[in-house]
Formats: sequence, C-alpha cells, structure tokens
Amino acid sequence: MAGRSLNDVVIDLERQHVAKEDYIAPARGMRIWEDGSTFEINHLVTGEKKTFQSSQILHNQIGAALNIPGRYYELMRQEKPELLAQNVNAWFADKSNSYMIRSFQFPEKSVGRAMLSTQYRRIDNLLIAETVLSMFAGTDQYEVVECEVTERKLYFKIVNRKLEADVKVGDTV
Repeated sequence: MAGRSLNDVVIDLERQHVAKEDYIAPARGMRIWEDGSTFEINHLVTGEKKTFQSSQILHNQIGAALNIPGRYYELMRQEKPELLAQNVNAWFADKSNSYMIRSFQFPEKSVGRAMLSTQYRRIDNLLIAETVLSMFAGTDQYEVVECEVTERKLYFKIVNRKLEADVKVGDTV
C-alpha cells in the first residue's frame, strides 16, 4: 500500500465526517430501483423519502441481509437489474425489522454507504484518527510513514524511530 499524505487523509476524513448522515428505516420501506443502483428508503410513519446511489458495500450488505448469494446478486445487478429490484424489493417487503443506513451527502450526489443493524455501534473514522494520532503527537520519536482511508478500512503505519532492539546479537532492528 503506497498511501497518501497524512494531511490528505485527514482532509478526506473531515469531508466524510461532515457528509455522513445515518437513518433508521424499516425494511418494508426500502427498495432498489429497476436501474439496480438507486437505493431508496421511505419512512413508513413520517413519509420521509431519501434516495442514494448504492456503493458496493451497500449492495453486499443488502444481499447478506436478505440471504441472496453474492454471485447471484452480482449477476442480477450486472445483467438484469430489474430482476434484482424485483427480488430485493420482494424480500424487503417480507421483513419486519429495521436497519441503520449510513450515507454520504456530497454536493454532487448522495451515496448509500452501508446497511447495518440498528444495534451497530457507530464509530467515526475521524474520531479513530484523532484518538490514535493524539497518542503520538508532540514528539519527534514517531512518524506516520503511510496512511490511507478506503471504503473498507483506515490505515496508519506509525514508526518509532528511536526504538532499537537486537533480534539476535548483531541483528539490530
């Protein structure tokens, strides 16, 4: 992993933090449009409706929640999105539980990022970064040599430049 500069990653984390919105929605109020990529939630009590472009993670989590095998889900999504919509929407209509939907509201588009249990503990990547980096701040002993944020993970490779030890005599690390 090559990574990006720490400054670029922090800017991206701040952008995501500002853009994130979470919704709790009943499965019966969710659906995928026949284009296979637009995801909609419709709160059954308030009538509030939101639409998002679906991320790959959201698709994977929808398939898992509805027990649709991943390869079949992807085949429908790629080749017959209207069949995907029919299947997913029929299974959502039979579910009585609700889900937490994490979205990003960017100026250019809204993206459905994830569909998780309502019990999911929400921990923001920015909070993790602030906590981890504050442990190493104020000293030149540590250096962030690589970092990256992806759709699935947040990475920090932090090196202690002043710590040395012999693995075996003459083999210093």
